[in-house]
Amino acid sequence: MGIRPSRKEGYMRKAIWFMGIFFCVFSVLSGALAAEIKVGTLLSHTGPLKEFGPGIQNGAILAAKQLAAAGFEIELIHEDSETSAIPATNAAKKLE
Repeated sequence: MGIRPSRKEGYMRKAIWFMGIFFCVFSVLSGALAAEIKVGTLLSHTGPLKEFGPGIQNGAILAAKQLAAAGFEIELIHEDSETSAIPATNAAKKLE
């Protein structure tokens, strides 16, 4: 019987998975060096989990800078999920 992670730990695990997938996708897209790649982030900048959003966004910005140094053109689009389902859905639709 394992210890169940707290809500914050679960959120951080999801963020780490997101960043891992982020890097895997761009390593697969290595043939698209000349094309601009748009990446949307949907993070909590308001609401109960607002303390995590800016740090994760900074990580995405750093990753984009590193990918730009490797020759990728990256455009980041940031949206606030407000740590709520309906605003997150509306923000996700903006990223389409």
